[in-house]
Amino acid sequence: MMPDWFSLGVILYRLIVRKGPFDPLEEEYQQTDQQKAEWKKYKEENNEEHPDCTAFKAKLKEERNRRTLNEPPHPWDCNPETKDKIKITDEFKKFVLALLEKDPKKRLGYNDGNEENDFEEVLKHPVFYQVYEYEDDKEEDRLPFMDKFKQ
Repeated sequence: MMPDWFSLGVILYRLIVRKGPFDPLEEEYQQTDQQKAEWKKYKEENNEEHPDCTAFKAKLKEERNRRTLNEPPHPWDCNPETKDKIKITDEFKKFVLALLEKDPKKRLGYNDGNEENDFEEVLKHPVFYQVYEYEDDKEEDRLPFMDKFKQ
């Protein structure tokens, strides 16, 4: 079974930026605090979603799917909450963007469709240089948990 490297890219992006790489950022796709409160109250009282909430979620999902298929990920500084607080290395950006490649055959981890070696390809990315044990590593340079990666 082939791992879903694209989803790993989405998760890593979301963990760092605190927004999805393809989430609509325009105001029309953002819930206001008033809407959140009204929709929450409605759900508590009626034990079902507010019709406007259901329509909003459907519109948001449709737009997110369209962007996932047709647009590149957002820039790393798209979230004002994290923009100046997080420093992301170029190597990590390249790693995540390689996972978010839309063409599966070009995506990091595809490895010519050979499922047995795709994990190795991902681990050989420079972002893992301290975690993955290469053949020429010296024992004194290894981190204590590295033997768990050795097969």
